[in-house]
Amino acid sequence: MIIAMLAISFLGGWEKLWPGTEGFYFDDVFQLSDGSFILTYFDGNDHLEIKTYVMRLDPFGNPVWVQRYEGSDSVDRVLTTTMLDDSTFILGGYTWDYHSPYSKMWLFSINTDGDTLWTYEEDEGWNYSAKSIDITRDEHIIMLMTNRTIGKYTLDRERVWTYVFPYDWHIGAHTKKVITVLGHEPPGYAIIGDTGYGSVTDIFFARYNEYDHTHNDTSWICYYDASEKDVVWDIIEITNPAPGYPKGFLLVGSNSNATCCTLLCYAVRIDTAGDTLWTREYCHPLYEWTGLVHGMQEIHKVVWAGNEPHQTKFMLMAYTAYPDSLREEYAMWLLQISDTLRGDTLWTQTYDKYVSTFPRDITLCEDGGYAIAGFVRDPDLLPVGSLGALWLLRVDSLGNDLPSAISEIADKPDVISLTSYPNPFNSAVTISFDCGSESSKRLSTIEIFDLNGRLISVISTERSDEKSPTYPNEISRQARNDSMSEYVWTPGDNIPSGVYLVRAKIGDRDITKRVVYLK
Repeated sequence: MIIAMLAISFLGGWEKLWPGTEGFYFDDVFQLSDGSFILTYFDGNDHLEIKTYVMRLDPFGNPVWVQRYEGSDSVDRVLTTTMLDDSTFILGGYTWDYHSPYSKMWLFSINTDGDTLWTYEEDEGWNYSAKSIDITRDEHIIMLMTNRTIGKYTLDRERVWTYVFPYDWHIGAHTKKVITVLGHEPPGYAIIGDTGYGSVTDIFFARYNEYDHTHNDTSWICYYDASEKDVVWDIIEITNPAPGYPKGFLLVGSNSNATCCTLLCYAVRIDTAGDTLWTREYCHPLYEWTGLVHGMQEIHKVVWAGNEPHQTKFMLMAYTAYPDSLREEYAMWLLQISDTLRGDTLWTQTYDKYVSTFPRDITLCEDGGYAIAGFVRDPDLLPVGSLGALWLLRVDSLGNDLPSAISEIADKPDVISLTSYPNPFNSAVTISFDCGSESSKRLSTIEIFDLNGRLISVISTERSDEKSPTYPNEISRQARNDSMSEYVWTPGDNIPSGVYLVRAKIGDRDITKRVVYLK
């Protein structure tokens, strides 16, 4: 579970660390309409006792709840998550007991409060797992599973159909992801993966029409061979291209000449018929500066980054190994590219604060910035005994992350504490702020937000008047001693019941507390 939290504030965002074991890392990150985040991760330090967790964070990255989810066996691992709507998620993976030779497919649904809505397991007598899931146009679950299997299920987890591709289907095929095709007809879905054996592989992209329960209707299958070893990691459908450019898909991954330290990132743009419009390879500037032709880098995710009048942009999330580190030191690498300019790079950012940074997922946020989730390793910056840490980074629309403040470990209340009582409250709440050993610093402001990130009140502690941008309310102050101050918040009549976030600032640091107002 979570041991502690390190919080770092940024001019254009923030960073959060949860130190733990080396088995900790985030898998998926989503932002809800209220600005909060849902993240999935697992604790895998003991391979015989893997458990899956889901965390909800407020818009500032502070935990709202953490929930553990279990299947029927001792190893319960989620591999894929999709958001059905703003309040419901579907997660898939496998459950396995180390006494059993096979795993079972594991599927379950939760809401944004962490409640389990339903759970479902399927045992086919072999290693069976959900690898990728999406929601179809007719609101069913389309799921790619192990052993060349694809299936369609209702939202009530009833099987509509499953199809097992023939054994020789794309000899040695390793399927990676399935998506529902939304932007063009006919209805259907698309699958990406790798095909081949050993050090010689190609990527394939298969487009299928909606299954008619009698045969598998394949529209087309395309292969892309740029080098000896080509690996695909992600795909995005392009439904709103710039004027004059066709709809289609963008595939990203890595390729190499089947030797060490020669991985390059690539992107392939194709139209709706599977024809290639352009391909690009990307090499990190670090290798260009050192004079190396190639380097170790892999793109794992692609997200839409916005449209301009004559340009469609995409964000590529990758990581790169430092030269001569023997793949022991990694940095995160973001690239924004243009579809209109045939994959030209608009800008890049490298994040090398830690010895090793491994990004796992990225999402475009409502403010145009990005949230990137993964894990980091650094024995010099993390607490003693921590082999790694869950890591979440918020950056602005240009990837900037210049730090403006660094806080201490969040489980040290003797340094700074913020409490509220009673909580929940129905008329007034007392907010107590203890500066502790930092009492020489002045408490500058107290801010109150709703869960949509809307600023309700700004209370200046240096003067008696108060700014109330949204609703009228009353706040009074009582000083107990040099380090402790109390503020009583009495919400006005126009303030609705709900959850509010109280954020206090002292010097260059801040701390947040959640309060519940019940009329």
